[in-house]
Amino acid sequence: MTVISSPQPLPPVQSPSKARSKLMFYGRFIFVSTIFLTGFYSGSLRGNPQFQPNNMLLADCNQKQTIWGKAGAPSVQICNQNPYQKSLLPGNTLASAEYKAQKWLANKTNVRDAMYWNSYGKYTHDKFDAFDVMAPCSFKCTGECREDTSKIVCGAETLQPGCIIYSIGSNNNWVFEEKIYDMTPCEIHTFDCTGPTYRFQPPARISDRHRFHHICLAAESVPPPEHPEPDVSGDYGVVGAMKTLQSIQKQLNHTRLDLLKLDIEGFEWPIFESWPELDNLEASSKVALPMQILMEVHYRTAMHELWPEKGVIFKDEVDIVEFQAHLLRMGYVVAHRDDNMECPHCTELTLLRHKCVVA
Repeated sequence: MTVISSPQPLPPVQSPSKARSKLMFYGRFIFVSTIFLTGFYSGSLRGNPQFQPNNMLLADCNQKQTIWGKAGAPSVQICNQNPYQKSLLPGNTLASAEYKAQKWLANKTNVRDAMYWNSYGKYTHDKFDAFDVMAPCSFKCTGECREDTSKIVCGAETLQPGCIIYSIGSNNNWVFEEKIYDMTPCEIHTFDCTGPTYRFQPPARISDRHRFHHICLAAESVPPPEHPEPDVSGDYGVVGAMKTLQSIQKQLNHTRLDLLKLDIEGFEWPIFESWPELDNLEASSKVALPMQILMEVHYRTAMHELWPEKGVIFKDEVDIVEFQAHLLRMGYVVAHRDDNMECPHCTELTLLRHKCVVA
């Protein structure tokens, strides 16, 4: 897994307060009573019948592609320009994914309570059960499936020449780049600002469609440090610039992004939290968010910029539920989830954009 450094010291991440923990502790008893009296909870969150689409509502979703927005102005619509929709398994559409997303958001409080009941105090993958699969796809792995460094890609065969792929974090490991080079006709850009430029040696065989940039993706743009920290036992610090996705795309003159891969040891949280939700039409229309995202999510980290105490749980069930809600409001649904068997606090997610802003 690739390690990169933070753009700048982040404000301390607040752990769940004692008051909230106490409230949730008593809330469990209320929740159990609710379960007994109403029969709400019928098993794990996955496969819950209340999340299954209603055919009449799905038909309505398919007919009404515009979700909100004024005529002649940018509007939020089902993202029919997403090439990966062709890879969805039979019976699934981007419209049905939107229906499931809205059902999940309406039921978010119950999801949160069930999450707390199931996984509070545990160091397991159960903490990731908020990430319901809403758009299952046919996929290929960029290595042996279930390997720690392998990524799961929906519909790679649907991509056409001219497509753009960003790979965030390298550490001079080019396995993903070589695999995706063989799987697609895309232009591939790798970003990593840690350590000196000369340590990065991309394979010559992919050079016709690959470029390396001594830049890190970040929540805020920050110039290169004047006095980089010295390398300690190969633990490289930030040397290059940190840039937002919008500024990177402006620099490279990219108006589309077909695939984004990142595995950055917890720094996915501030980056994704900085991206706009679709109700902010102005901000959403200024950045070309990816049509597919491959990322590993972490609730525990060794990065002291994220949390001062190494190796502790820095994100709890409430944070994870809110993160999923943010992804849905940005227009992303989970197409595949693959828990890392070597890492109880890590899960691989493949996300597809099912809603987007259309001018």
